Amino acid sequence: MPSVRPKFIFLISILVMVLTGCAAKVPTVAHSAADTIEYKTFSAPSHSSRIYFLNGITTGPGPDIPLRHGFSSELLIDGVMVGHVNKSDVLVFDVQPSEYTFSWRPTVDHNAESDALQITTMPGQIIVLRSVFNSGGSGFGLVGSLISPPSTELQHSTDTAGIKGLEFVTALDCPVNICTSE
Repeated sequence: MPSVRPKFIFLISILVMVLTGCAAKVPTVAHSAADTIEYKTFSAPSHSSRIYFLNGITTGPGPDIPLRHGFSSELLIDGVMVGHVNKSDVLVFDVQPSEYTFSWRPTVDHNAESDALQITTMPGQIIVLRSVFNSGGSGFGLVGSLISPPSTELQHSTDTAGIKGLEFVTALDCPVNICTSE
């Protein structure tokens, strides 16, 4: 009787390749070396809030595997796209203190926007946003996807774990009425 272990390893390998290797990358612009050093201190200017946006993990019907999803992601504030990240990026920018509605969507599917997350930003505050992709029942084929379709979620925290080693990129599309100049 054949062992189940090789089949399991094969299925996990395919899942990893699908979630990380096949995702299209979007062009990003890295922050300067001086800005990157500042952003690694995880402190915000006294007059604004600092936002860190990165790809979160992939979840699904089985146990959560702490694997960062590979979909390029767009961050939206009040329905306006402000920037995007790839798997190896973290988008860093400062916003004026106010109340904002945050959401994200994969760059390949603008209909898959996450539920909105209302956040009131305060001066000197650090906000970490992670785009989480739930594969739903897609691991069980078309029927699984119909029963439990894939979905997106935006997680808010102040936990900076997982940012080390990522490239700090700019929010090129952020309007001046939201983002502050550095």
